[in-house]
Amino acid sequence: MTEGDSEPAPDMEALLAQGLPALRTFVRLRLAPALRARESVEDVVQSTCREVLESAEGFKGGGEAGFRRWIYTLAQRKIADRWAYHRAQKRDIGREAGGGDDLLLDQYAGLAGPGTQVASLEELRAIEAAFDRLREEDREVISLVRVLGMSAADAGACLDKNAGAVRTSLHRALARLAEELERGPG
Repeated sequence: MTEGDSEPAPDMEALLAQGLPALRTFVRLRLAPALRARESVEDVVQSTCREVLESAEGFKGGGEAGFRRWIYTLAQRKIADRWAYHRAQKRDIGREAGGGDDLLLDQYAGLAGPGTQVASLEELRAIEAAFDRLREEDREVISLVRVLGMSAADAGACLDKNAGAVRTSLHRALARLAEELERGPG
C-alpha cells in the first residue's frame, strides 16, 4: 500500500456472514411484541442484509466494531420503517402472525455459553417476554453489548454515553432482566 492509499475495502460478505446470527437475534429482540407477531424477523434481516450489500460504499470503515455500529443503525432504521408502515396502514398489528418458531432456536443459539443450552421454546419465549417488559434503555444496552457484541466504548458511541456508564447501565439492565425472568409471565 502506498502513501495516500486508503485502507482496503472490507469483505462485506464475510463481515455479514460473521454477524448474521447476532443480527437475527438483535432484530427479533428489537421488534416490538406486536410488530414481532406480525413481521417476519427473517424479512427484516434479509432487507437489512440487502441494504448492506447494495450500499457497501456507505460503510465508513472501523473494522468489525464499525461494521456492528453501521449494521445496528441500518437494522434500527428498518424496524422503525416497518413500524411506521403498519401504523400508516391502520392495520390491526396483532391480527396476523408471522415469523414462525422454526428459526427461533437458531436466532438465540449465540446467546448460550459453551456449557449452557436453552432447553425449550417456552424458555425462549419467557426470555423474550421478560425482555419486552424492560425499559427501552435496558433493551437497547443489552442488545448492543450482549447481542451484537459491541464493546462498552462502541455501544457508548451509539448511546452517547462513556464506556463506564454503559457498563453500569448493562449491569443494571441485566439485573432487571433477571428479576423479570424470576417474576415470570406478566
